[in-house]
Amino acid sequence: MAQGSVAQNIALQQEFVRPELEALTLFSAVIWKRIEERTDVKAVSNRPARIPFEVQLGNKVRVGNLDGAGMGRGSAPTMEYGNLSCVCVIQATEYTKLSELATDSSQKAIENYVSKVNQEATETFAGYWDALYANSSGANDLNSVVSTATNQLVVSNANAFQDNQDIDVWSAVGGTFRGTVTIQSVDSSTNSIWLTGAYPVGTVAGDVLLLSGSSGVANSGVFGIPNYQVAGNVGNYMGISRSTWAASSRLRSSARLAR
Repeated sequence: MAQGSVAQNIALQQEFVRPELEALTLFSAVIWKRIEERTDVKAVSNRPARIPFEVQLGNKVRVGNLDGAGMGRGSAPTMEYGNLSCVCVIQATEYTKLSELATDSSQKAIENYVSKVNQEATETFAGYWDALYANSSGANDLNSVVSTATNQLVVSNANAFQDNQDIDVWSAVGGTFRGTVTIQSVDSSTNSIWLTGAYPVGTVAGDVLLLSGSSGVANSGVFGIPNYQVAGNVGNYMGISRSTWAASSRLRSSARLAR
């Protein structure tokens, strides 16, 4: 009689499954966590909101004569107003009923899949907002293409992207729309994003990567730090020309972000 082999008793063997779910993906929010929660939220319509600013100081100081001489003319501060418009950013999460039923108890799975999906949905959404706050100049731009390879884009900072994210490729803000791609995985060590398929025809170094669905028009999306914190007097601050109030608008944008 032949000896009993493992193949003959494999049906008796129990399978060990480690009861902890290890995450091999990276997602986090840094800027989002630093924004304090407020309860005095102001409800607004879909019309632009008016934001007043003091753009120039007033008052004149000079040497005077208190023995009956005139003080001369004075001056006063100058006010301007900027505008902010509502921006809608959505995140879609999807799972099947069977995936819920198959993991809804500790006897079936080491973790409830639906609970895990809903928990991570809030965390990934915070990560998306983090990327917009850190990178968007006002057009929902996230980064730019450094070079291309097969099913791969090398970018300036891969940390601006997440797995399974759809992104739009444009020649430039206000330029030509190349197409939409889906990210398969992100390699932060080489600043590479791997795609589920080929990148759009015509994609070259210098192309801009925008949040999926963006119009590609300047000042049509989220105003991130690059919109407020700039070097020089080019562009505008919430619609207020920086060149008109050169030092004032730039210094106030820096001070506001530092607080």
